[in-house]
Amino acid sequence: MKLKHCRIVILLGLYVSLYQTPTVVSQIQNHRLPNNGIPGIPPQHRHSLNSSLQRFIEAQAAEEWDEVALWLGRFRSKSGGLCYTPEQKECLLSQMRSSPIISFTVEKTTASTEILSVPDGKRWWWLTGMAEMKTSSGTTTSRIQITAYQDGGQWYFTPPENDEWVRRKFTEADFSVERNGNLEIQLDPHCPLSLSEIRVVMDRQFLSLRNLTFALQNKSNKKIVHYTLFLGKAGTPCFDMMQSDPLTIEPHQTISGGGALKYSAYTYYCEGEAKRRLVISSVSFLGGSKWVDPRFRTKRPSLNCFFGSRDFHNETAQPSHARGFASAGRFNKGQFGGRFANR
Repeated sequence: MKLKHCRIVILLGLYVSLYQTPTVVSQIQNHRLPNNGIPGIPPQHRHSLNSSLQRFIEAQAAEEWDEVALWLGRFRSKSGGLCYTPEQKECLLSQMRSSPIISFTVEKTTASTEILSVPDGKRWWWLTGMAEMKTSSGTTTSRIQITAYQDGGQWYFTPPENDEWVRRKFTEADFSVERNGNLEIQLDPHCPLSLSEIRVVMDRQFLSLRNLTFALQNKSNKKIVHYTLFLGKAGTPCFDMMQSDPLTIEPHQTISGGGALKYSAYTYYCEGEAKRRLVISSVSFLGGSKWVDPRFRTKRPSLNCFFGSRDFHNETAQPSHARGFASAGRFNKGQFGGRFANR
């Protein structure tokens, strides 16, 4: 009789433990990653990445934000990249608290070719897949990209930007604020073109973009038929955007831009808006003659970026990673739309 009673107590205790377990634990158990690891990752890294990513998601589901902060690591997106300040990391955690990722299924992985020259313990990958996120009204699913990077052999993660959280930071008035102070015009004094009517405002659809418009004045006695413009981050030798379009400007004529040049003000909101610089590198005249900015005339050793000049490099040396593939950005041949109004 005592044995039978003991069995009943044990079974009852097991029943209670199963149904009184906190909801977050059952969520975590249901969100295990596949046992065969993450596709596209070298075999020697799959197990460690698999378990680290799983714990990163579990910590968010359990709202263990101190642990989440540890999984963010020291850098944004890659080892040796942008080092978080305390304010930047807290800003990112605020984003994550508004809609924590409670499950993530990796569908594919991609990597920059830059990692081929990076030590094995400092490489990074982009993990793309479906995520379930907790919101104030329930849950939502979305396809997102998480960056996984190694620092000293340990995995760390960078979540995607929370666009809705960022949008709530702005009001209607912010879209009419002129942000010219974040753009430096660095034209050579002998450049045949000058810029005026410069206006920089926030893009309504993509908050990280800026719409730049300006007028161009031909200071020379020759007809201009083409010019090339570069846009880059102030204080670095690389440019991440090039504008090269034909246009006609008569001698001493001024034309107003009929379109807007869009450029990225920041990669992540919490980093703050980076100051940009604009340079006109060359101007072509009718008849075939051409003016070239002296800073672009001499071919220099490679800077490991798509286009740049060491003459734009400031006195503070930039680490090699700041001049790499990811820092230089994608090749983006911008357009003003080709419409200019004579004035």
